[in-house]
Amino acid sequence: MSGNIFVDTFSVALLSAFMCNLVNNIPMTAMMLSIIQQAGLSSTLNTAMGYSLVIVQTWAPILRHSGLLPGYSGLRVHEDNGWNTTITDLLKIGLFVTPIAILGASMILAIELSI
Repeated sequence: MSGNIFVDTFSVALLSAFMCNLVNNIPMTAMMLSIIQQAGLSSTLNTAMGYSLVIVQTWAPILRHSGLLPGYSGLRVHEDNGWNTTITDLLKIGLFVTPIAILGASMILAIELSI
């Protein structure tokens, strides 16, 4: 960790987002939380890293089908109502919205904790 709240928050968010798509998001979050807790960070950085993991755990698993359970449920509801939405449509939107949401939320978190 660099000690810079902005760099560290973005780094953990990006690394965790990548890892959430390799592994399921909840085991990845538990693993990263354990690593962060043992890193000996200041209380502000420790808080930033924890919240960063929460942000990523919520948004990142767009690329894995196991992370898209709400998406699948939504597709089923759409089918029942006669809407024609596919998993590809969800992925197209998710690949655009997810990085923006993660980086935006991480930026707001870093600003909040640096004030």
